[in-house]
Amino acid sequence: METKKPPLSIRIIYWVTNVLFWLSIVISFVMLFDNILLYTGIETNVGTSLHLPISINIQETGHLNQHTTLKLITYSHLSKIVDPPVFIAKKIAIVILFFVLIGIYILWIFRKFIKNVKQGEIFSIHNISLLKKISYVYVGLWLVRTVFAQFIYSYFIDHIQLDNVKILSGGFFDNLNIHMLWDALIIWVLAHIFITGLKLQREKDLTI
Repeated sequence: METKKPPLSIRIIYWVTNVLFWLSIVISFVMLFDNILLYTGIETNVGTSLHLPISINIQETGHLNQHTTLKLITYSHLSKIVDPPVFIAKKIAIVILFFVLIGIYILWIFRKFIKNVKQGEIFSIHNISLLKKISYVYVGLWLVRTVFAQFIYSYFIDHIQLDNVKILSGGFFDNLNIHMLWDALIIWVLAHIFITGLKLQREKDLTI
């Protein structure tokens, strides 16, 4: 029996997922090595900047003319601290590594799912389970990120004093958090669509 070749889009997604997965593995090993050097004291230079996976609103007040006051508010999904203290960098580096590992886990699950689809296994209990896992991991990641963001706001960002700029908290439901919950909901709904597809496929097999 001739095996049906998967669509080009599925093959492209499969290979892109593989590349991203193994690239993430390399990045995680590099980050783990840097963390070991940082915690053992071998490396004390944490770099010129440290990226934080939190959102920040920044407000600056200015004047258009003598009678008009303007407020400029900027929003960022990813914040960056230049020349952070070592004791702060140690804590944040561990959390960022955790986020990277969770991202690798999500890629690993999706890689298994898209591999099954590529091989012609679409409506199956295994694929439904994989989709549900991704949805649950997204919800868990949202909770961890929310706690981490609030910790950073309370113990670090709120204590920063700037001359001309006011830092506003992104809030519990900032844009990135909403997108994460929305993605989790979409994947969860997709899993239930696959459940319906599996039932229809079984009914079709019984009628043949």
